[in-house]
Amino acid sequence: MALIPDSAANDGAPGRANADDRGDPPKRRRGKSLNNLEAIEKEMGSIYWAMKHNEVAIDKGRALVSVLARISEVIRAGLAVDEELRELRRLVKAYERNPL
Repeated sequence: MALIPDSAANDGAPGRANADDRGDPPKRRRGKSLNNLEAIEKEMGSIYWAMKHNEVAIDKGRALVSVLARISEVIRAGLAVDEELRELRRLVKAYERNPL
């Protein structure tokens, strides 16, 4: 009978972490809040600046700016929908006050 060291006896199946071994927590980058057009435009500007000063590769910078442009399109579409809903609510209230 082969002797198994205590450290190996505590391990589960191969490739699985030991429940007692907490290890280092995963690295988490704190993302920037990109929930309004001003924040997106500011981030685009910082990416362009970083590309100009060779801090970000041109291809990566273009990809990031492309994603930010798509996010801004979604926000603009959402703002347009909000404006349409406000107009519809105003029309409904006006109709309720003065029905035909």
